[in-house]
Amino acid sequence: MDQLDRNNRYLTGLYGVTTKPYFRPPYMGHTAATDRVCVDQGYSVITWWNGSFGDSTQITADQIRQNAKTYLRAGNIVIGHANFPAVTTVYDDIIAVIQDRALTTVTLADVFTPPKT
Repeated sequence: MDQLDRNNRYLTGLYGVTTKPYFRPPYMGHTAATDRVCVDQGYSVITWWNGSFGDSTQITADQIRQNAKTYLRAGNIVIGHANFPAVTTVYDDIIAVIQDRALTTVTLADVFTPPKT
């Protein structure tokens, strides 16, 4: 639970939005017991992803660029970890892919919250 709360504090401080109620189980692995713990802490929506920059391990900037080109598509949820220095060198390239494809970045709330009627 500490990892979820630590991540939430970091992102709330950086972007001013909470990560709750969304959580991403590592490697898509979860159980009914872990789901209950997450729900009790306010993380009630399991969120799957369609692609990754692959940066949870140390890979090259070229590999990250290729993964961005592969997975940055309309409707995809793409995760990135920013764990290693290579990812910090490709931000402009990732933004270029997003712009070239006329994509818009959105929050999970933008995607999953029903419109108000």
